[in-house]
Amino acid sequence: LLSFLKDKGLAVGLSGGGSPDTPNYGSAGIRIQLTDKGVANYKNILEYFFSYIEMLKKEGYKTHLFYEQLTIAKLNEVFSDKGEGTWKAVSFANNLAFYPMEIADRVEYYYGKPDEKAYMHTLSFIRPDNMLCVLSDSKAITPIEEFWYKSKYNYEEIVGDSYTKLKNPQEIESTLAEIPSVDVIDIRDSIYRVSYPIDIDLRSDISSTIVAKGWKLLEMRSIEMTLEEVFLRLTTRHS
Repeated sequence: LLSFLKDKGLAVGLSGGGSPDTPNYGSAGIRIQLTDKGVANYKNILEYFFSYIEMLKKEGYKTHLFYEQLTIAKLNEVFSDKGEGTWKAVSFANNLAFYPMEIADRVEYYYGKPDEKAYMHTLSFIRPDNMLCVLSDSKAITPIEEFWYKSKYNYEEIVGDSYTKLKNPQEIESTLAEIPSVDVIDIRDSIYRVSYPIDIDLRSDISSTIVAKGWKLLEMRSIEMTLEEVFLRLTTRHS
């Protein structure tokens, strides 16, 4: 996902993690460091993110990745710097609130057995209706003031077509791809570019499909391919 976002000039970094907030439930977070272009197109990034999660669900559990991480964890447990003693002891004590004493001192290195059911169950919670998205930007417009600390912020709910695309991240692409003679579907800055043979006209088929789905069609226009795009298309087909 990070490589994809970097290629589009939308992000420069990505990290994630989770925490057991209580013995009964926890939370997970994904942090993406955006470029200026990424900030301006953050809703597109949300679409890409949920498309990636959908891909993970469809591809299923990868056992070999589990054993790769297990091997790395074993190496880190032996060779990595464990940090200053006092704070390490404090972290061990905190771990006792959530983990058995037997592993409290090595939680970050501990792996059980591969569990496909747990993996898929975890992915099932990563969905738009179970998410809070925070956009931090020094140029953001923040007209609301928090009561206690007087922090400035803004709040927006993603609704309508934007929310529908997050819930069904691949529906638009797959629906358009089902139209006979459609060749390539490319998405750039929320604009869908649909390529098809030059000797036919699919504009009517595309517009009727969009209307039938209840999606909003703001604009449709014909564009010519650049020489570079023609070259790439030809070389890709014959490679």
